[in-house]
This record gives sequence, C-alpha cells and structure tokens, in this order.
Amino acid sequence: MDTKSDDWLKIKYFKTIDVVILGYRTNPFGLVIGLNFRTVKNKPVGVVEFGFLSEDKQMFLMLAKQLSTFMEDKTQWIEPRLCCRIDYLERTDTHQLRTTVFRGFLPDKKPEECKWES
Repeated sequence: MDTKSDDWLKIKYFKTIDVVILGYRTNPFGLVIGLNFRTVKNKPVGVVEFGFLSEDKQMFLMLAKQLSTFMEDKTQWIEPRLCCRIDYLERTDTHQLRTTVFRGFLPDKKPEECKWES
C-alpha cells in the first residue's frame, strides 16, 4: 500500500510565539526577530517576510526611524523596544525559527516578556 492518492491531506501545524523586533530589511521587506533565553538576551532567531499588510509596513517604518541604531549587511538594526506575534512551523537546534508568518504588532508587550518557553 505504498501509493499516493489525492484523498490524502498534508496538514502543517504552525505554532505561535511573541518575539522582539531587532531590526529590518527593506528589499525584500522583513523583520529580524529575536527572543530572550535564560542565558542570552535578544538573540536573533529569524526573519519574517510574509503576512504583512502595507499599512503594517508603513507604520513600522515610521516608528523604526526613531529607534534606528546602525546598518550592517542590508539590515537596519533598531533598539529592541517593539514586539510582534508570529506563527512558525519549526525550530532548529540553534533556535532559528523556520517558515515564519507575521500576525500583528503587540504595542503593549514588553520586549523582556518575549521569551523562549521550552
């Protein structure tokens, strides 16, 4: 019974997590996201490029101008003060989040509350 059928459905189970925004890229637009671990603060864990509305991008870029710190390798780093919620499919052994989708900004969340809960 090793046959494939159109009756089979592949279901991907996404998980949700709140992350701190550490920086951004403009071409293509993407947020560099991070998490706080027990021993490391604001560790970059991935880039989220999908799920943004144009209003999300415009609002973020206006806020980011006030928080910009330095530019490095096409990434504009910012002060870690903004948080957002993302969905992700998997996490690597080095805590990098794969297949990420933006779900919304979290204006009332404190960056130190964006933690990896194992």
